[in-house]
Amino acid sequence: MSGHQTEPSANTALAGLLNGMMSGCQVRAEHTRLVAGRAGLQLDIAITAPDRAPVALEAEYFPARSVEAEAAGRLGLPVVHESTPIEAAIALRYPQALASADDLRAAIAGATLSWCVFSQNEQDTQRFPAAGWLTGSVADLADLIRLVSIPQHAVEDGPYGGTRLTVGDELAGEMLTAPCPTNGAQWGTVRLLDAALAQTAYALARSQLWLPATAALELKTAPLGVVGRLGLVDRDITGPPPRGPFTKAAASPTATYPALWNHEAKKETQMLCAPDSQLLVRPSMEDKAAEVWTTASRVHLNREYTFGSQPIAVAFTERTSIGGTAWPNVIFNDEAFDYAFAVWGNSTLGLLSYWWHASRQQSSKARLTIRSAETLPVLDFRALSPAQLATARAIFDEFRTTALLPAHLAAADPNRARLDRGVVRDLLGFTEATWKAVRRLAAKWCAEPSVHGGKGRV
Repeated sequence: MSGHQTEPSANTALAGLLNGMMSGCQVRAEHTRLVAGRAGLQLDIAITAPDRAPVALEAEYFPARSVEAEAAGRLGLPVVHESTPIEAAIALRYPQALASADDLRAAIAGATLSWCVFSQNEQDTQRFPAAGWLTGSVADLADLIRLVSIPQHAVEDGPYGGTRLTVGDELAGEMLTAPCPTNGAQWGTVRLLDAALAQTAYALARSQLWLPATAALELKTAPLGVVGRLGLVDRDITGPPPRGPFTKAAASPTATYPALWNHEAKKETQMLCAPDSQLLVRPSMEDKAAEVWTTASRVHLNREYTFGSQPIAVAFTERTSIGGTAWPNVIFNDEAFDYAFAVWGNSTLGLLSYWWHASRQQSSKARLTIRSAETLPVLDFRALSPAQLATARAIFDEFRTTALLPAHLAAADPNRARLDRGVVRDLLGFTEATWKAVRRLAAKWCAEPSVHGGKGRV
């Protein structure tokens, strides 16, 4: 038989080896009746097991020019008697020397094989590794199959949590697949206790209000930089000449150029905040000062949010003011959006979007840059009717001087609960049940270590 070992023969031999190594799994080779509704479609090797996702393995002798395309084409196929489709497919290359082996099973058992893995998310098919091939023994391949057969909960799936990983009866963690961030965005699916929060936040950024234990609802959102525009970085305001046309001085009730510059948590317990500084025009820089002043606004976004001590994500100044280091400006073409942004940004849904989008490198702290704030998901105020914008104004007027607790206490804050009710029920028109679901969401969010930072929550 030397020189005549076909690929089907190699697949059958490999399947036999894997069957002996993978207790509880069924490994079948060259089967034509495994794909539901596709009688005659042959999988080189299929691996199934209870409570696992089926795995397809496509194999060819080196150089295996078509094996990658064949493996990728198996993704998503339904397998008979299985509750999940094929979520992972392996492309494998046999060494050419196996074709002339006298004892094919023994030759494969001692061979170094090479492979790559294909998986799929909502955007595209992914290959691991991105380039090149992994190598190893049949035992290594069996370990890989065990790993990739764990059913993958994805951030796109809705608020059902991640795949639970256990060691015996002890929960070791959760696994959640997520697309790689693009355009410099942060990867929100890190440092999570409850994966359902990531799934809700991900859906919210895609115009769906999908709360745990509820059906998905439409809620139009858009990047902040699309609905409005961000002001200047502080260096463009008070940086050394010729960059910055202003110097900063103590606040004055008669200031020509008031500014909300720094964080003073005791003075930022409510949405309505007073400017804490004033800006003075540098000599011979009057024209540039006038240009900078065109970026002044009444609403300001918290650039460095400490959830454990600061209550608000969006501040509102009665007078048009320049935003500084801590509170950059947000400018809208319609001043009615100012009120809607203030109440949305300080509701639980606004806090969740901020937390999801911001960098969370320190416990209980989140940070945005001017550039990253441009892609912050917010309610699409352009989609609100005049009546809804009037409602947003009324909610703001009701809560403008209402004290809120620090964000990590949002679930225990009765005023935040009332604000949520105004936003969810009165502004957005959702039901009482949806408001209660948002309050449950607040409890989940406040339980995150990256939110409370170890502080008590009651």
